[in-house]
Amino acid sequence: MVFAIATHGQSLDQSTKTDELPNVFTPNGDRLNEWFEFPVEDERNIRSIKVYNRWGQLMHHSDENAIWNGRSFDGQLAPQGVYYYIIEEKEAEPFTGYITLLR
Repeated sequence: MVFAIATHGQSLDQSTKTDELPNVFTPNGDRLNEWFEFPVEDERNIRSIKVYNRWGQLMHHSDENAIWNGRSFDGQLAPQGVYYYIIEEKEAEPFTGYITLLR
């Protein structure tokens, strides 16, 4: 289940969730905003998290960890830019969004 914190434990629709989420992170070594934590309630429910660059190239994939450190599969720093993510969980509709990586 994808979630955002709501008053009295209410669930929120996707448009509200995306408005509440941070959409920029800065993995530049200054120890502030070094990774992006995807909005999942329980990492055990993750089926997959995929991050794509603007050309549709898969940059990150995980089926167990809800954090991206701004690096590609081979450990190289991903370039500054906007990335698209898809979160698939076991018992929820896929959740998508955009994240901006700044260096």
